Amino acid sequence: MAITETKVYSRSNVGTPFYSEYTSGVYHTSLKSRRTSIITNTISSTNTISEDGTTLTIVYTIPDLAAMSTNDTSLSIELDDDYHRYVASAGISFVSYTLSGISSAFTCTTVYTFPSAGLPVHDELATTIQGAASSAKLENLQVTDTVITAVHKYDNDQDFTATCWVDLSLVSALHAAGVTRTITYAMV
Repeated sequence: MAITETKVYSRSNVGTPFYSEYTSGVYHTSLKSRRTSIITNTISSTNTISEDGTTLTIVYTIPDLAAMSTNDTSLSIELDDDYHRYVASAGISFVSYTLSGISSAFTCTTVYTFPSAGLPVHDELATTIQGAASSAKLENLQVTDTVITAVHKYDNDQDFTATCWVDLSLVSALHAAGVTRTITYAMV
């Protein structure tokens, strides 16, 4: 099964680098070699910038859900926080996301591991997961003092595109608290 993931970004100032072109911060210093290894070994990507320089389209071709799991786990909370801060300050907008190539039901299990009990972001995350637009897809939520496990079930790629769980609103707090995250996709 070949999976295609397409992400589209826009910028009003063509002098501002898109995040993938940004040469400072976490992306450049800590993830680039890890991400390059994953892409080189299992995932291919094509970046296309529009003629006017305002739109970036990235298309990833992923061989299977195992590779997608490895890739998405490598996109750590630390990286997501760096991404979120950069695009907010640089005036870059996330335009769209599309997943294709999965025609039947699958699950996405996200495990958040907290370094200690009692962190305020713990309860905020559990509440956010339950109240998010994707909560209709939430099959199981297990909460302990130091681990939150959320299992979302999607009918297919279109369902995931429309309703996937996204934790970007909390990544700064999760990163500050030292939380780690693993993501695992599996066919039902």
